[in-house]
Amino acid sequence: LPLANGTRQDCESYFDGTIFQVDVSFWDSICQLAAVSFDVDLNSFGTWNQGLNVTSPLCAFQSGVQYCARLYLGDPVEADNNGKSSQSDLPIRDGTSVNCTSFADVVDGDTCQSVLDAYRLNIDQFYNYNPAVGKDCSNLWTGYQYCVQDPSYVDVVDGDSLSTSTSNTRSGSSATTLPSSTIAGPSPSAPTQTGQPSDCTRWYTAQAGDSCSSVANEAFITLDQFYSWNPAVSTDCSSGFWGG
Repeated sequence: LPLANGTRQDCESYFDGTIFQVDVSFWDSICQLAAVSFDVDLNSFGTWNQGLNVTSPLCAFQSGVQYCARLYLGDPVEADNNGKSSQSDLPIRDGTSVNCTSFADVVDGDTCQSVLDAYRLNIDQFYNYNPAVGKDCSNLWTGYQYCVQDPSYVDVVDGDSLSTSTSNTRSGSSATTLPSSTIAGPSPSAPTQTGQPSDCTRWYTAQAGDSCSSVANEAFITLDQFYSWNPAVSTDCSSGFWGG
C-alpha cells in the first residue's frame, strides 16, 4: 500500500488506515485512539504523520494507505571487543552494562515503551542493562545509546497484551495487525459481564494480578469511565472484578 501524504518513510512499522474506520464516542478522535493503541505520544504520532491534524476531533484515516505506527529506532548496534559500540554517533548512557552485546539509539519521539516493544524487552531487563534510567524508566534520555541485549538475554515478552502487535518492518511493507484482545473489532475474547455497553469497541481480558486501576491506566481511561462501562464491578473494585 502507498504511504499517506505527509507520512514518514523511515518508520519501524506502519498500519493500513482501513483498520481504524470505526466509530468511537469516548475518545477525542480516532487519531487519539490509534496513538493510544500503538502506545505512542499523540504529538509524536502527528509529527510522523503530518497529513493528519491530530488535535482536531475530526482527525481520521483514509482507507487503502499506510500511516506510521512507530518511528524506526535503528538496528541494534553490535558491541566491539571493548564492549563499546562503533556504528553510532550517539554516546552510550552512563552505567550501561559492561557485558552488553547490542546497543540501540534512543532519539526524539521515542519512549521507554517503544524501546521495550521494538527490542522485545520487559522493564526489568532494560533497567538491569541500563540502571541510569531508573526502575520506572523515568530517567530515559534521548540522544544516547542504550543496551538492549547481553549474553543473559531471554525473550520473555508476553504477546497477549493490551498493546498492539507490530512486526519489525520498514517503509514500503505492511506491518501492523491488531489482535482480538485489543480493538480489532467489537467481539470480546472472553466472557463478559452484565450491564456492559452493547456498542463497546474495545475490550480487555483481565489477567491474574490485574486491578481496576491497572486496567484503567493500561487503557488510558479514568476509573469513573471504567466503573460506568462495567457496572457489575463495585466502585471500590472489591467485588465483580475477575482476573485470570
